[in-house]
Amino acid sequence: MPTKEFTGTSRANGYGDFVVQTDDTVGRVLAALKNKGFADNTLVIFTADNGPGRYAYDRIRKFEHRSMGPLRGLKRDIREGGHRVPFIIRWPGKVKADAVSDALLSQIDLHATIAAIVGHELPQGTAEDSFNQLELITGGASKRDTLVHNTNPDGYAIRQGNWVLIDAKTGGVSAVPDWFNTANGYETNTQPGELYNLETDIAQKKNLYSEHPEKVAELKRLLAEIREHSQTGR
Repeated sequence: MPTKEFTGTSRANGYGDFVVQTDDTVGRVLAALKNKGFADNTLVIFTADNGPGRYAYDRIRKFEHRSMGPLRGLKRDIREGGHRVPFIIRWPGKVKADAVSDALLSQIDLHATIAAIVGHELPQGTAEDSFNQLELITGGASKRDTLVHNTNPDGYAIRQGNWVLIDAKTGGVSAVPDWFNTANGYETNTQPGELYNLETDIAQKKNLYSEHPEKVAELKRLLAEIREHSQTGR
């Protein structure tokens, strides 16, 4: 929902206009930090809460703009397109400006990470699934190798390394037009769940559920354990 001054500033309807407005807003925030002398000691994080909404399919047809890029799925889906989002950090002197990482990070890790930055010890039972990722954002390794996706009571997915198990008949919640599935080679799932290797199949086209029953069983056990307890054990 772009404001009046940004309406019509792009070639991708209201969504595109709002992206232009977002870019402008971020620019003004960064300029304000610089002008007030806070730019060098302020941690700035730019991210999003989920993948695009259902109008993304219309944007593909009308404007050739694919909001989720190569990923499969939209907001509320438990596929990559519903959960994988941009995550950009600006922290002069701490984070290299040109650094890029493909390590696993969750927004729930922000709680423990920022607590570590300001020297606050989290009480027992606080943010129990949050990992301190200060080492990762300053150039080291991630402390996380698993992440659970969920948007409804009956659908869970779990990622471990490059493997993703969708522990449901489908990872989709939003309706997908037939033309989109046909155009992108997506077939109807005939298995009880879905299993993908993101290293070779970032678009989640080849369901490996029946080919790797041992991996399915392993990830099901891990998902049950995490749901019963927590990821960090705090």
